[in-house]
Order: sequence, then structure tokens, then C-alpha cells
Amino acid sequence: MKTYITHWVTLAALSTLLAACGGSGSSGDSNDSPNNDRVEVTPEPDTNTEQESTVPASMDERSQLLLPTHINHRPVSWIVDTDDAPLELVKNEQGQLTLHSQDVVEDTQVELVASDTSRHTLTIKEIDAQKLPPKPKFFAARETIEGVDTDDNGVRDEVEHGLYELYGESFQLYRASLWTAYGLQKRMEVAGTEDLKQLTHAKNEYQKMISCFFDYSGTPYHKGNDYRSSIQSFVVNTDERKESHNQFLSWYATQSKKYGDVSREECEKYANP
Repeated sequence: MKTYITHWVTLAALSTLLAACGGSGSSGDSNDSPNNDRVEVTPEPDTNTEQESTVPASMDERSQLLLPTHINHRPVSWIVDTDDAPLELVKNEQGQLTLHSQDVVEDTQVELVASDTSRHTLTIKEIDAQKLPPKPKFFAARETIEGVDTDDNGVRDEVEHGLYELYGESFQLYRASLWTAYGLQKRMEVAGTEDLKQLTHAKNEYQKMISCFFDYSGTPYHKGNDYRSSIQSFVVNTDERKESHNQFLSWYATQSKKYGDVSREECEKYANP
């Protein structure tokens, strides 16, 4: 902010100054240049005024927050004062301090302390569970092979809830579990058809979902099949679904398999919650 300071001088001094510059000492001439009696001054930083070292009240999981590195024009440092907080403090090459939040399965409060002794409560907001569809009634979810899929993402609603309860603390694993569930569901839904085109499409989709899981779930490769078996137990959970699944496997065993590279972007097109 610029502060304007008005200087009043004597008429004699003003006349002398104007005469030296070749001007007139009349008041009428000074009105032609209204800014001649103003001087712009940029104030020095006020180090005596107390300033609050505040941070926002909340941030989303898997997001970043830039923290101030100076309070009252003095350097300030920060610590996370909560055990097992899903946060990480990162300082970049430019000296900026960034707070990185990790996955949470519910809104989580953490405490931050600045070196000026101020304390701040920050809520890490859980966003994935908010995207889940309503949990269906038990029997409605099991009446048919298709079940209840209100968000139409190819994964039954109760499966989304079950997998989130299992893997919600790891976004990578949770997303990969949805891809696997998507592939399994498609296999069951087309098992009874004689349409070779539909069967082949379901086979290709499932093979792609296998690649997505192994490449991007973040789990050790040698444990991939164990995780996929757990996911299958959620998806293939009634006698009718088990029968369809086995029927598809009988046909699948007679087909050639091809597992190719698939990008993370391509995988993310499937089973979005």
C-alpha cells in the first residue's frame, strides 16, 4: 500500500522554487498540476503488528497445501503434532513448504504447530466414500446376476462398499480392485450367451483389467492373485453367480489369451465411482 503525505510550504518558499524553475508563484498555476504537492512513500514493513499464522480449516485427501514460511516477517517452521497423521511436510527447491495429505477412510483431524507457538486444527476430508452409491438392501443385491448398480459403472453397489471397507486406505489398491470387479461382473453377465462377439469382448476386457491390477495396484506382484481371489469372493457371492462364472471359465479355457501393456489413463476409464 502506498501512503500519500501532503507537504505544506510557505508561499515565499514556493514562489522562490517556482521562479527558479521559470514558473509563477500564483495559486492558480499550482492548481494546473494538482499532484505537485504530493510525495509517494512506500511504508517499511511493520514488524510490531501481530499477524496470525493461519492455515485453512480443511483440505481434501491426496491434495497439497502451501504453508507460510514467514510470520510477522520472520522465518517460521512447522511440525505435525498428531501421531500417525496422514500428512507429509515437503520443502521444494524454491524453499516453499507444502503439506501433502494421504488417503483417509473418514474425515480426520490433525494438529499443526508453528514455531511462533500458534496451534492449528486441520481436517483431512475423505472424498472417496462420498462418491459411493447408496448401499442396497441385502436381498435386492443378490436377486440377479446383475444385482444393483445405481451409478452404472459396471460394479455392483454392495461390491463397491465392500471393497472400500477393505482397501479404502490405499487409493491405488481400491481403484485396482474396482477394475477387477468390473471384469468379473462382465464375465458373469455374458456367460449364458452364445454370441461369440460378446464373449470375446468380455474376455478382452477382463484380460485388460488383470493387466491394470498387476501394473497399478501398488501391491507386490507375487501377491496379486491373492488380492484378486479376495475381490472375486465379493463379486461371485451367490450360487447363480458362481454357476455363471464357472460357465464362462469353461469357455475361457478353450480360448487364446493375450495380455498386453495398458496405460494408467486407459485403466482409469473403467469403474469410476
